[in-house]
Amino acid sequence: MHFAFRVVPHIHPSTMRSGRQSFALGLIVAVLICFTTAKPVPKCNTLLNFRTYFQLLLGDASIVPCMTASGLSTIIGSSDSEASQEQVAKFFDSVDCRALYNAMRVNFRDSVPDCTIDSFGTSIKQYGSLEFDQIRAVYEQAMPGRSVAPIHRR
Repeated sequence: MHFAFRVVPHIHPSTMRSGRQSFALGLIVAVLICFTTAKPVPKCNTLLNFRTYFQLLLGDASIVPCMTASGLSTIIGSSDSEASQEQVAKFFDSVDCRALYNAMRVNFRDSVPDCTIDSFGTSIKQYGSLEFDQIRAVYEQAMPGRSVAPIHRR
């Protein structure tokens, strides 16, 4: 399907649709374009050897201090096990985990093929585009009553 758009510099008022009709038409066209050009993105857990992409992080100097500080035994997202609320809170309280997350972002951006990480269709590339403090803010919103202490950077 191919769509062609033309810019019309002046439209006579008698030929204009109402704002609601124009919006609805524009929305329908946008949805059609998305459906005709969108390429399905596979789920990360279905990619062959997906976990091997996390092995690049094993040499990072911040991994052991982060794991110790947070109580995690695996990198979040690299296994099927889920971190507890307490472990996630400790992760966000750690300067070393901030450094590890930044290394993960580079890995997601440069090495991991695009795939979805959850049932909402969140792309790992989208996730990797978020900074530590943005992810931290999402966590604070998702866990009412939990305020993560500010991290003092070294």
